[in-house]
Amino acid sequence: VYDQYLLAKQRLYERKRLSIESAVELLDKAIAKDPNYAPAYALRGIAALLLSEQTYGDLTLAESGEQGKRYLDKALQLDPGLAEANAGMGLYHLNRPTENKQAIAALEKAVSINPNLIDASNWLHIAYTFQGDSAKALTIVEGMVERDPLYPPGFANAVTLYNVFGMTDKSFALIERIRPF
Repeated sequence: VYDQYLLAKQRLYERKRLSIESAVELLDKAIAKDPNYAPAYALRGIAALLLSEQTYGDLTLAESGEQGKRYLDKALQLDPGLAEANAGMGLYHLNRPTENKQAIAALEKAVSINPNLIDASNWLHIAYTFQGDSAKALTIVEGMVERDPLYPPGFANAVTLYNVFGMTDKSFALIERIRPF
């Protein structure tokens, strides 16, 4: 079950539709084998949210939200302190414009439990951007890039924010930092 969970986590990290769909299959198998394994439910909820038509899939926002929330609620029922479940709930709220405060609360909780949970940091920077706090969003993105410079969403968001703030020198430096020799 743990091996299936880890492989699914890696596939979600790729942020490609077929990889996310493959992760869903792995997580469904993991949940069938161990219906009390909270991390599998948390990732399954996140996968459902990522498969909305607004991101990487073709589920309507309502379908992905309903499906995602069901899995995330189960994960939190099994383990209320699970960072991934709280991050997933933050993503769920992030997809609802009137629920940005709930998104920030859930994502801050996730990051406080596991500061290295890179997706939580990414979604938190988005929530602060929606709130209009671009400076805080930039600080979060810079931390993400320091922790994992090859995380595709973090890299892209850092370059974007540097350009928005007129920090093209930092943008170019980041690009040069990961350019292959």
